[in-house]
Amino acid sequence: MDQGTEHKGTEHKGTEHPAKTSTPVKPVDPVQAYLDQMGPFDRVVLEVAKRQLGMSFDMKRSIGFLEFMQKK
Repeated sequence: MDQGTEHKGTEHKGTEHPAKTSTPVKPVDPVQAYLDQMGPFDRVVLEVAKRQLGMSFDMKRSIGFLEFMQKK
């Protein structure tokens, strides 16, 4: 007998995909979302701004971040 036809017509309900457990939805960090959408040029500009402004640089008060939040 052909092994491929041995189980023909039988269904394995519930065994093909493991049961999904509910995982808590992780809140999206807006700063990380902003960084993730940045292109290479914007990343360079960000690093220059951080270096030039030092401790006074605040991502959440930057023009680019504020514009990103308005579009969101």
